[in-house]
Amino acid sequence: LIVLQARVLWAVGDTVGCRNYTQKSEQVVPFHSDLKLLKGEQKAYMGDTTTAITYFLSSLETNRKNTATYQKLIDIYLTKQKLDSALFY
Repeated sequence: LIVLQARVLWAVGDTVGCRNYTQKSEQVVPFHSDLKLLKGEQKAYMGDTTTAITYFLSSLETNRKNTATYQKLIDIYLTKQKLDSALFY
């Protein structure tokens, strides 16, 4: 539930509240796939796509059925014009 609250705050643009709930989530459920996805989205938003990819891959290790994570990876690789990597996912 705490990860969901962080995601809602991220969606409405409350970055400070999202950061606080993300930190709380890391203490409670540090390996939750949605938490890793959210952290990857935050890093990608800040322009750090290398770290974002690391978080997205970590999210997939926990939950291979998380289609949103695949889409985020594809988006990054397409932006970087790495079509072979995008097609992998």
